[in-house]
Amino acid sequence: MAVSSEVARVVHTANGTATFFSYAPMDGVTSANLKVYLFNPTTGVLTPQTLGTHYTFGSGGVTFNTAPPSGRRVILLRQVNLLQPDIYKTNAPFPAVVTEKRFDEIVKGLQQLNDIAQNRAIILPLGDAGFSSNVLPAVEDRKGRVLYFNATTGDPEAKQLADTVVTAPAWANTFLSQSTAAAGLNSIGGVAKAGDTMTGFLTLHADPTAAMHAATKAYADRSGPGGTTGLIHTMSGMAYDITGIPSWANVVEVLFARITTTTSVVSRVLLGTSNGFVTSGYISAHGNRYGEIFDNFSLLATYLSPNPSNAIMQIIRAGGNMWISTFCGSDGIDVFHGGGGSVDIGGALTQIRVFILSGNFTNGHLVVRWTA
Repeated sequence: MAVSSEVARVVHTANGTATFFSYAPMDGVTSANLKVYLFNPTTGVLTPQTLGTHYTFGSGGVTFNTAPPSGRRVILLRQVNLLQPDIYKTNAPFPAVVTEKRFDEIVKGLQQLNDIAQNRAIILPLGDAGFSSNVLPAVEDRKGRVLYFNATTGDPEAKQLADTVVTAPAWANTFLSQSTAAAGLNSIGGVAKAGDTMTGFLTLHADPTAAMHAATKAYADRSGPGGTTGLIHTMSGMAYDITGIPSWANVVEVLFARITTTTSVVSRVLLGTSNGFVTSGYISAHGNRYGEIFDNFSLLATYLSPNPSNAIMQIIRAGGNMWISTFCGSDGIDVFHGGGGSVDIGGALTQIRVFILSGNFTNGHLVVRWTA
């Protein structure tokens, strides 16, 4: 017979119900040269099947006694013996049938090897020059090593990856087995990114607060001195604007240090948002032994004159955008001044203005500072 197909191996995928599997298009298949296997792609286990026990042969294929499980691969491999058992006698008639059969078996054997080389072996591309050395170390010298290709020659070698193998601790294996970095951090109690939460108190090893609230740099900054303008020399003009007050500020203090003006005048303070200064809605009063005054377009502050005046004014957030002010001070002729006020500025406080309505500043300093 002729061998008209180059196929030496047929692979089917079982569906859990089918029992018959064809070996077509393989030629020259017999019950003796057909090897049958079941392969589990999940576990990688290849299980040989036995004729008569697991399957029967005939009708162009094999029939399993029990349908293979769904997903299993049914492998039908034609495997001939690579032998030449026929004896040719000198001067005998040409044994055409025997010779054809032997050629058939040779072709089958070549197809068998070709299936291994072309379909299941790692081979170099046709244009590759090939290995200059393809001999690996003996089994004793390659145990525990990996197949490596030399960085210069490309030849295969048995390579040791590291001199010391360190076993990963259980928590590291748990972390690495997660599908995402965030899940890995969560598995070991870590915090993945801003906005995530953690259970329990943050343990600090240097100067922790009693309530363990030192969680962010912003918190630490606010719990300290906050911000300050430093000394502002008030030696001219009628107004000083202080900008850049942060949104977290809840207390703003204005310190008047030995300030003098060309005329006797009550100082005033405007509060401002990013939209500008608020000039209405104030309820404010100032008083000393000479009398009291009221104002609704600014917060009244301490009395100033050509004599040096000193005062402290506190402006405190009462809630939302409502602010309450209070101050006390004295001028250079020992007159005490005091007062307070309030205003809802309708937005976040970002700036204040310290000013007078007449005359000019001539000397002294302002300091504006803020805390949470």
